[in-house]
Amino acid sequence: MREELTPIERVYVRKSIEQHKLGTNRVLLKQVRFECEKLILVGDPKQLPPTIQGSDAAHGNGLEQTLFDRLCLM
Repeated sequence: MREELTPIERVYVRKSIEQHKLGTNRVLLKQVRFECEKLILVGDPKQLPPTIQGSDAAHGNGLEQTLFDRLCLM
């Protein structure tokens, strides 16, 4: 018999993020901080430009690439 879990004890096994290209890496990683078996990122990479926040130095260190773009290269 499966034991019932309280809301705090539940583990999210699936997470979907709509319009992920609008989120920063920090926000996206915060969204998936729970153990996820599957992560679904939804959005059109051709439609919206990446959202980049940070200093000018961040733009010169590869941070102009979104998390989704990095995952697509894997």
